[in-house]
Formats: sequence, structure tokens, C-alpha cells
Amino acid sequence: MLDSQGRVTTELEQQRFREMANAMRELAWSSRADGSISYANEAWWGFVAGTRGEPRTAAEFVHPEDAAALAAAYAASAAGSQRVEVACRLRHGASGGYSRFQLRVVPVQDSSGVVSEWLQVGTSLEEEYRLSESVHALLVVANSVPVHLLLLDTEERILFANQAAAGLWGLAPGDMIGKTIAEVLGTDAQRALLQFTERVLAGESVVYESPFQPGEGPTRYFLNTYAPDFAPDGTVRGFIATGTDITERKRAEEALRVSREQEERARRVLERERELREEFISMLTHDVRTPLTAARLGAQLASAQAEDPVAVRRFAARVEASVERVDSMMRDLLDASRVRAGQKLAVARSACDLGTLAHDVLRELGTIHGERFVLRAQDAVTSSWDCNGLRRVLENLCLNAVKYGAPHEPITVSVWRDEASAHLSVHNRGAAIPAKELPTLFDRFRRASTARESRQGGWGLGLTLVKGIAEAHGGSVSVVSTEEAGTTFSVAIPFAVPGAE
Repeated sequence: MLDSQGRVTTELEQQRFREMANAMRELAWSSRADGSISYANEAWWGFVAGTRGEPRTAAEFVHPEDAAALAAAYAASAAGSQRVEVACRLRHGASGGYSRFQLRVVPVQDSSGVVSEWLQVGTSLEEEYRLSESVHALLVVANSVPVHLLLLDTEERILFANQAAAGLWGLAPGDMIGKTIAEVLGTDAQRALLQFTERVLAGESVVYESPFQPGEGPTRYFLNTYAPDFAPDGTVRGFIATGTDITERKRAEEALRVSREQEERARRVLERERELREEFISMLTHDVRTPLTAARLGAQLASAQAEDPVAVRRFAARVEASVERVDSMMRDLLDASRVRAGQKLAVARSACDLGTLAHDVLRELGTIHGERFVLRAQDAVTSSWDCNGLRRVLENLCLNAVKYGAPHEPITVSVWRDEASAHLSVHNRGAAIPAKELPTLFDRFRRASTARESRQGGWGLGLTLVKGIAEAHGGSVSVVSTEEAGTTFSVAIPFAVPGAE
């Protein structure tokens, strides 16, 4: 056997060469110029032949598609008298399958410079190939999942980013490699995340939720995890960051929270309405009993003095007044129920002068409550309205002002008009109605806390009727109440269009 310098080796050197070759995991063999094998180590025989046999040519075990590349490698090695490497597939003798190898071909020349032998070593590429395939598979998986995945070093520099993470910022994964968190998110965001990055770089796993608004799009929410990447010596060499979009979950949680709040509000409303109904029934029973008792007593007295026509007429008038009072109560209750049900109250239109009506109402109320009322009215505020209905409106608002306003302050009633509507307002001084109670003030059975605290009687129907009558005319009612300015109820009633209801 010749060495690489073309010198004849001794038998001892050949023996040592064979022992060394047999100790190798790589396939090692030598072949003559015609390609026949002159020597092969144990690894070669174990792979190619399976059992020892007569030497053969290596070309017999090369994949047909790689034969040309191997021949070209031999030719290049011979021409340049240098080592050449080539990747090819060799057939496994026992299974018949092919495995990938990196072949190193070294020419051996004789004394005349002609290649007389080839030394060849084959290193398996299967592990490297499998690793490459595994890495490829991992990349496919990483880029297909909807989770945002980043690998960063201790300087918060991005070493890997999957498609989902890069797409969140409108970038390609390669565009993010080498950039820091500050460069991608900005220094403000980097400082906000510092509390989490410091913990993960200290070796702690971190989980947190955060909002994110990509560009001008809607805000989304993410569940983020930071896991430390430990080096073999146990030191932290970086961390893995993942982000899972939990926007839909957050929206569902918010919807559930709102639903529960609405359910609780509805429960409280129902409970309050139950209490109000019970309170109303109690007041109704008490208030109706009084005129009915008076009517019964009047009837009894009239019967006892049947022979005295004057006394009978007097007691009959008392009975009639008591029955009318009950009838008025029932009418208010029925009308309030219609308003609650969304029905409009009936409007019996006739010529009505709002200023004159206000003057009459305040004169009647003045005989009971004294000279507390001040009227400010424009002339000729007239149209076709339900005068009785508007009387109920004004009476209710004025009686409320008497009950709940400052007792020694004047109550001002104003009547005026603009181009489209007539307006009346009732203003009084006194404790303000809490702002949170204003939206429900016109609901049936509702009474402001200031009214309840005043211990004044009432069913809580007056303002409901005011609203119903105003809306039946196509108008509206509103209220403004402050400690400084007092309380003002305002009603706007549009002028009737000739020929319309």
C-alpha cells in the first residue's frame, strides 16, 4: 500500500492504519485506479455489505442519481491532485435503503505522479439532515400557529420571530431579527415591559395580560408569557416570549360583566317597583277610605234627616264631593297606567288660553295655600288644546312646588310662546332633586328622595300624568334642579295645526 507521498508502507504501518480505520465511526476505504476496493474498514463493510465478502467497487452502492456527481469528484481530484468533497447517497447492504453521506476523496499518486489509489472517508449526514428536517418542521409549526412567538437574548434583541409576531407589526420575520424591543415597540413600551423582562432575565417565568393597538386599528388584548432560556451552565442566555390573542375572551367577559350588571339593575328595579307598589297600595287604601267614609256618613246623615230638604241637599253635596274625589283618584291611576303602557292619553281639544288658565288655577290654589304664587304670562298664548288636561298639569306642578319647595319662598309660574310652541314653567326654591334621580323622576310611583324625606303624602303619579298629558299634545316636559337656582319644571306644547288631531 502506498502512502499519500507515494511511498510503500511497511506491514506494521499498514496494520496500524487498519486498526485506526476500524476504530472510526465513519466509512473508510481505499480503491484502486479502476475503482475496485483495495481496503475497507469495519464500518464500511457493516454498512455497505452487511457481512464481509469480496471487495467491490464503491460505484455499485452509490445512488444512480448521485453517480455522475461522484465520478466528477474523482475526475476533479485526479486533475488537481487534491482532496475533493461530495455529498451522495449510499445504499445500505442489509435494508437496501439509502443514507446521505459527505464523501472526502483523497488521491494517492505513484512516483510518476499518476493517481494509483484513492483514499475515501464517508461521514453520515443523516443526523444533520434529520436535525435540519426537525428545524424545518419546527419553523413550519411556529409560523402556522396563531400565537406570537419571539426568542430574545439578554439585551432584549430579537433572535427569532414567527409569522404571527412579525405580522402584528406589519413586518416580515426577517425584518425583526437583530432589532430590540425598544426599536420595534418604542422606548415607552420597552420601559413599560421592563418590569416583566427584568423578572424573566432573573430566571422567573412571567405571565401577564396587556392591551395592544396596532396602528389605527381597534385595541386588542393579549395573554403574554415570558420563559427564561437557560444555557447548559444554568445561566439565563435569553427568553422566549409568546402572545396569545384573547380579545374575544375579553369581549365575552366584558359582555358577561355588563349582562350581570344589567341583570342586577333589573333585579333592583323590580324589587324597588315591588316596594313602590306595596307602598302605593297602602297609600291608595288609606286615601280612598277617607272620602268613601265621608260619603257613607253623609248618606247616613241624609237618610236620618230625610224630612229636612236643606239638610239632605247639604249632605248630598258632601257625598257627591267625596265620590268625585275618589273618581279623580281613579282617573289619575288609570291615566298613569296608560302612560306606563306606552299609550297616549285622550285629548279633548277646544279653544284654550294658557295665560287665563294659569290665572284661574293660581287663584284657586291661592285660597288654600296663600299668596305664594307669582304669574308671569304673555298675552294671547292660545290654541286648540285640552284645557282640563293642561289644568291637571299646572295643578300637579304647583302642588309639588308647595309640598317640596321652601315654605316661605314664592312659586313662580311663567307662560310664554315662541314660533312653534307654548311654554309654561313652575319654579320654586328649596332642596335640589339629586341629579341621579332626574332620569326616572317621571316614572310611575317614582318620588324623589327629597320628596320622601319631606314626609309629604303622594302616590308618585303626578309627574307621570304631567309627562303623559304633555306628550299626548305632542309636547314634552323637562326639569332642572340645583341648590343655587332651585327647581324648574318646564312644559312645551306645540300649537295645534288646523284640521289635525
